[in-house]
Amino acid sequence: LNVPGGVGHRRVLEIIRASGGAAIAVDEADIAATLAQRWREAHDWISPEGAACFAALPQLLDRGLLHARERVVIVNT
Repeated sequence: LNVPGGVGHRRVLEIIRASGGAAIAVDEADIAATLAQRWREAHDWISPEGAACFAALPQLLDRGLLHARERVVIVNT
């Protein structure tokens, strides 16, 4: 997770690019919606960072960076 204007954010992006990874943006409204959805469905309290990871999944699938049967680990900080 990279926050605009955060300390070291440029370095984070450099590391992602150098490793062959991809960065995507997740809208804050999607993060809020995911927080609410996770609570409604499973009574999970997750961090906004964890919610951003869940909210990114549809984009990752659409871009072919993730496939439907792959396992994903989301670290809830």
